[in-house]
Amino acid sequence: MSETVAASPPPSKGQAGADSHSIPLERIDVADSELFETDTLWGYFERLRREDPVHYCAQSEFGPYWSVTRYDDVVHVEKHP
Repeated sequence: MSETVAASPPPSKGQAGADSHSIPLERIDVADSELFETDTLWGYFERLRREDPVHYCAQSEFGPYWSVTRYDDVVHVEKHP
């Protein structure tokens, strides 16, 4: 008989309870599920659109990624992969 072990959620990054301007840009991870679960993602996306619209996240639960946050930039990327 095998036991199913539930995967534990990733540790909190502390972003969900913080002011989006209190986190250094290089530490912002908008793929952090806790931001979506608590509906606190909006300030982070607003800040990235204003200060770093093509944002590189070096460390996340899913590995490194680029986050493109402005509509025209998204359209450009999609048309020119």
